[in-house]
Amino acid sequence: MAVSLSYYPDNRYDKQKIYDELQATYAIEGLDPNYFEYLDTKTFVGFEKAEFEELQAIVRSVNGIFRKAYSWYWDDLARNLPEFSRIHEYFRKEFPYDEYFIARYDVLIDVHGEYKFLETNANTPGLITESNRPSAMFLPEGWDNQAGGLIEYVRDFWKGKMETLSGGDLAKIKLGILLPHSYENEDYLVGRDYYDILSSVIPEENLVIGDIYETNVVDGSVTLKGQRIDAILSYFPFEFFLTDIDFTLPFLEAVADGNCLLVNPLESMAFQDKLMFAVIWENLEKYSAEEQAAIHRHIPFTTREFQESTEYLAKWRFGRYGREIYWDRFYTNLDHVDKFIFQKKVEPRKENEQGDFLVLGAFSDLRESISFIARKQEHRTTDDTYNLTTLAYARGNINV
Repeated sequence: MAVSLSYYPDNRYDKQKIYDELQATYAIEGLDPNYFEYLDTKTFVGFEKAEFEELQAIVRSVNGIFRKAYSWYWDDLARNLPEFSRIHEYFRKEFPYDEYFIARYDVLIDVHGEYKFLETNANTPGLITESNRPSAMFLPEGWDNQAGGLIEYVRDFWKGKMETLSGGDLAKIKLGILLPHSYENEDYLVGRDYYDILSSVIPEENLVIGDIYETNVVDGSVTLKGQRIDAILSYFPFEFFLTDIDFTLPFLEAVADGNCLLVNPLESMAFQDKLMFAVIWENLEKYSAEEQAAIHRHIPFTTREFQESTEYLAKWRFGRYGREIYWDRFYTNLDHVDKFIFQKKVEPRKENEQGDFLVLGAFSDLRESISFIARKQEHRTTDDTYNLTTLAYARGNINV
């Protein structure tokens, strides 16, 4: 069983409302009036209750597979992340799940109706804004907004963390929402959405949005915009640490000393790395028979070894937004083969006469399935493709 597209019943789903609401609240300078053109207001992903529960169970199963792979990735860290050798000591052998916030799997439905997990986005998982505002605004009659689970998760996770850090007095402690330097509108909107979600449980004066270059380490403590920060909700790529080791070492030392909680933690970089898919296959025999069957069913064969074959795609290990994905005839573009993995192609199921197909975004904390969103696409790579964000709803009292 695999989910498919449903159609909104009328034309009342107006993306202009989202733009107007955001501008009324934030007055974002330079935000294009057509910014939300990428939102699909004609179709949505509709889960019947059984479909929704089935996919949740699959996500939980895949979570278990990835959790086991972390220790094997760590055991060979020198080979897996040689360019990060100066900070290897800060990667913990046991993944700190209690410090982990959220990631998003990209999941394709293949021609046989099977769910195929293609990659994870563990440092900067996007589509938060779409899950927050449009999902509630465009809710069609008779369906449940399953994206509400994401909002509840964000709020409950950080409320619990901040209460623990503050001893129950949230007025004593500050949370920094950390963005990349020269962030794009998408990054800023995600930061603002996190701010709005959390302001219901954390005093607004204790929430600080800033970018990585507004961060310093002073006497072993982390500051953001000159304010001491007790915890960081990070929304910047950890590859940043390659560019400024003079900041990185004292920053990670402050985190390791317990002076600042970093979420997502440094270790989540392992799950951002597409090499993790190869590590799973390299250790296939260490899994149970049931897990091996799930790997064969849901995770395309992936290897770190160069594959000059039409059956594979080359993917940059830390690529985002569908960039740096090459077909075999473009392998000459690969500057350093060791920065790529090679993954068996998956033939997508076509959802309509135009040949569009779905890529589901499955939000997870590597333990539980949290919520879903989707993109409707034309091609297997997204550098120059038509690519609409398609909202996901479920039916059947899923929140009971």
